[in-house]
This record gives sequence, structure tokens and C-alpha cells, in this order.
Amino acid sequence: MVDKYLLLNKAKIDKTILKEVKKKKEIVYGAQSIKKQIGFLGRPTIDWDILSKTPEQSAKQTEKELETLHKGEQFFVKEALHKGTYKVQYLGKDKKKNTKDDIGVADYTKLKSKVPPTKLINGIRYRTLTQEGKAKRSAIKDEDFAFRREKDTEDLNRIKLKKVIFD
Repeated sequence: MVDKYLLLNKAKIDKTILKEVKKKKEIVYGAQSIKKQIGFLGRPTIDWDILSKTPEQSAKQTEKELETLHKGEQFFVKEALHKGTYKVQYLGKDKKKNTKDDIGVADYTKLKSKVPPTKLINGIRYRTLTQEGKAKRSAIKDEDFAFRREKDTEDLNRIKLKKVIFD
């Protein structure tokens, strides 16, 4: 269950994250990218997935901006299981790091040397739906990502539905 404080402040948190993404010319990918491009058909999601040349630095800067906005130590950064990814986490009700109630608000992943095709929306770069579809199909086939197969299949079906309805 999502923390009440987080829900009440989601718009401010999202705005802060997007301001940082825009400033650093980073790329939003995953469910938020799909949602932005297909609108109400997108899967509800809380966290942001961002491709960055400097993921650790970007995560720390976002944490700093969020803490300034929320006037206190409510967020922290930790390295993810996948090397090159850093998570900005909300502390949750217990206000302690690395506990069950922590909630991810942004994941910053190292941008590989090749920049994927993007679509510019309101000055923010989002990975294209074609690229999102390729990534989802690849993840569905990969046994290492079996834990998220249901989400990826759902996202793929939502992209297909958008094409049927609007294209």
C-alpha cells in the first residue's frame, strides 16, 4: 500500500523529478514513458525510470531537491541490484532507511553509449513507443526478468491497444 504522504505529494515529487530530467537532458523510459505517450491507457505507476550519463550524481541531486521541497530527510539514495542503477527512495512511515515500507520514486540507470530514439514532449525526452515495445518483448523472453513478465506483457498489450484505437 502506498503511503498517504507520498500520495498527497505525488504531483510535487513528479514535478521535481521532471525538472531535474529536463535540466540534465536525461531520458524517461518504461511505464512513465509509455503512459505519457498513450495517455489514459497507460498502466498506473508511481516511480520514474530514467536513463542518465551520471546516474549516481543525478539520483543524489534529485534527492537533494526533494528534501529541499519537503523540508527534511524524507528521501535517500541507494545502489540497486543492477550495477549502474541508483534508486531515490522515500523513507515511508517509519522514517528509517532500507525497511519494508520504503517506496521507490525514481531509478537512474547508466545510459549506454548509444542514445535510444526519443520523443520530445514538453521539453522532456521520452523513449519512443517502438523502443519501449522492443524492450518489453526482450524482457519477456529473458529469464532474469521473469519476475516482471506480467507487467511487461500488460505494457505491451496497452501499446498494441493504443495503436488499434488511435492509429
